[in-house]
Amino acid sequence: MSEIKKRRVWNRVNEQVYSLATYDIEGKINMNIATYVVPITMDIKRYVIAVYKNTQTYKNIFENKNNKSFILQALSKGQINLVKILGKKSGLKYDKQKYLEKNNLLTESEYLKNSAFILEMVIEKYIEVGDHDLIIAKVLSVLENNYDKILLNTEDLQNNKIIS
Repeated sequence: MSEIKKRRVWNRVNEQVYSLATYDIEGKINMNIATYVVPITMDIKRYVIAVYKNTQTYKNIFENKNNKSFILQALSKGQINLVKILGKKSGLKYDKQKYLEKNNLLTESEYLKNSAFILEMVIEKYIEVGDHDLIIAKVLSVLENNYDKILLNTEDLQNNKIIS
């Protein structure tokens, strides 16, 4: 059986890999991995983003609705090893900010170094739907756009056996 036939149906679509940087009520940063991210409008760019429940990111977004801002970072292929930390470890139990600072992976503005692009976002709507809840967020500004960076996608994660 070919490798592609072994993949789950929803993992056969090759998606861009992102990291959301969110902040708790004390201002501490947390980052996660997100692949259920879709741009949905053209004029004022908006995205719909699925956020997995029972995570620090979910808590920062859905339980702290006074802080509607976050950062959406499109990961580059050179950042593939971050997926094991940002996606496989829970911010509820693991201090991702401490790890990122210790390993010099953040810019002075607390964005991930070497990202393909970085967007400043604001949440406009919350939608509760299942094991992931959705946010609709508007792009406030493009903070970085590094055309020289090749985008990291889910096929890269599958080929490196990070996801199945």
